[in-house]
Amino acid sequence: MNGESRIGGISEGVSGVGSVGRLAGVSEPRARETQVSNPINRGEDKVELSTEAQVLAPWLNKLKQMPAVRQDLVDQVRAQIASGSYDTAEKLNAALDGMIDETTSGQIC
Repeated sequence: MNGESRIGGISEGVSGVGSVGRLAGVSEPRARETQVSNPINRGEDKVELSTEAQVLAPWLNKLKQMPAVRQDLVDQVRAQIASGSYDTAEKLNAALDGMIDETTSGQIC
C-alpha cells in the first residue's frame, strides 16, 4: 500500500512529519522588513495648570514632606492617657457638642 491505508473505504495518504500542521499553498512566515521612510513629526505636548492647582501645589509639596505619623503628637497623647490627664470634662463636652452639631446638620447618615 506504499504509505497509504484504507479505513472504511477511505484512502488516507501518510506524509512525512515535516508536513504536519502545514496547509497547502501556505509558505513559512518571514520576518517583516520594516523601513521608516517618512517619520511622523508631532507637535510638542504642553501642560497647563489651573489657577487652583497652582495655589495648591506648594501645600501638596509640604504635605508630601510630612511624616505619615506625627510621632511627637502620638507620644504626647500617650503620655496624657497614661497620666490620666487626657480625658477631661472640656474634651468630653467638645466631643459631644461636635456630635450634636453633625447630627442636627445632617452630616451623619
